[in-house]
Amino acid sequence: LPMGFYSASQLVDDGKRHGLTILPVCINASGYDHHIEHTPQGRALRLGLRLVKGGDKQQLLHCIEQRPPTGFAHLQQLLRVGLRQDQLNALASADALLSVAGHRFQSRWALLDQVAQLPLFQEEPMHSVPELIQAPSADVTLVEDFHALGLSLTQHPIRLLEARQQLK
Repeated sequence: LPMGFYSASQLVDDGKRHGLTILPVCINASGYDHHIEHTPQGRALRLGLRLVKGGDKQQLLHCIEQRPPTGFAHLQQLLRVGLRQDQLNALASADALLSVAGHRFQSRWALLDQVAQLPLFQEEPMHSVPELIQAPSADVTLVEDFHALGLSLTQHPIRLLEARQQLK
């Protein structure tokens, strides 16, 4: 992805129409490039970190190299890798930190916690972000996905307009 003049979004939508399972970008499962994974439901395409807008290839490759074999258990462990703040924010915006810090709003909130980054607390896992931070709505998720990745796995923008009866 992408192939020729087709955008990643078009290729992913076409793959979904043809029954291909597409798995989201994930700090614990994605490589830099997209790859095929074997799941209980069959083969699936795991999107790579290369899709994260604003992602620096060298920083992301370093993160992948430092990733434990079982993946990052919590955000504090990921912070020890030494990614720049802009890279962490880009990953949070892309919802790539879901497995370690919750949905994108929770991840962004957790990244604002400066106390946990002090040397005294670096060996301690961060406390989970309060559930008071609600998950983004379907509309917001769609906008955030396109802004951070250039595509969305949730729904096509036309479906959103159809649901609002804004298409005639």
